[in-house]
Amino acid sequence: MRPRLTERKRRKSMVEFIARRPKADEAILRDCFASLAMTVLKLKEGKMTKIKVELSIPNELKDEPLIYTMGREFEIIPNIIEASFSTSTGWAILTFEGEKEELERLLGYLKDKNISVNIL
Repeated sequence: MRPRLTERKRRKSMVEFIARRPKADEAILRDCFASLAMTVLKLKEGKMTKIKVELSIPNELKDEPLIYTMGREFEIIPNIIEASFSTSTGWAILTFEGEKEELERLLGYLKDKNISVNIL
């Protein structure tokens, strides 16, 4: 049985794996660093906006990976401040950081999913 890796060791091993495969993964690394550089540039230029929201999540969505989807489908940085889920409903307080247009698009997505959004 393989020992379980800590998160830091897992990330380090992923970076080392990509570094050993320079031809195949060069484009992935280039895209990753370009994306990081653009985010840093947007932060420096003040283009990034941060909002804090409280979400009320209905029962029918309790098994969906909502926060994962938000981070993947939208160019935002989600951060869970506090959350609680039961068998019937759930709520979460999060901060989202991103460009204003992307945050507006995210809020529209949440309302389309019938998730109650309260901006704090």
